[in-house]
Amino acid sequence: DSIKLSAAPDSVNEGQSAVITATFPHNWKAGKAWTISLAKDAIASTVGDDRYDSIPTFITIAAGAGSGTATPVKTLTNKVFSDEGFVKVDGNKGNTNLPATSTSIYIKDITDPAQKILTMTADSVTLNEGNSTAIKMSLPAGYKSARPLTINLTT
Repeated sequence: DSIKLSAAPDSVNEGQSAVITATFPHNWKAGKAWTISLAKDAIASTVGDDRYDSIPTFITIAAGAGSGTATPVKTLTNKVFSDEGFVKVDGNKGNTNLPATSTSIYIKDITDPAQKILTMTADSVTLNEGNSTAIKMSLPAGYKSARPLTINLTT
């Protein structure tokens, strides 16, 4: 039997928070206070540490209680397109006496889609026959894309 970790909600928009709860199985109640350690599973998570303020390090299930909650995980907003993903949180990693399941929080990208405007600028305004110029494509100032953009140009 394992302590069950859950996140509520388990899917949030950037800037929102989720609460991780640890619950004993079979409606068990704690005879004494139990501390469950929490840690990000860096390998399984698809978002970096810059996507939330911090992962709580523990949850306490108080004596007489069947569950306990950690401080909320607040996700952060940014100006990066297509950077949604999840953070996986493990409980009591490596503890065989009091194992705990993992839980995940999915962070949805809500970067303003109206800002998905590419600007095209050339190094030269006029171009003599036989010469060339570089063309730069850019998003609005301060905005980035988490994924490469492919742009097809035609004349």
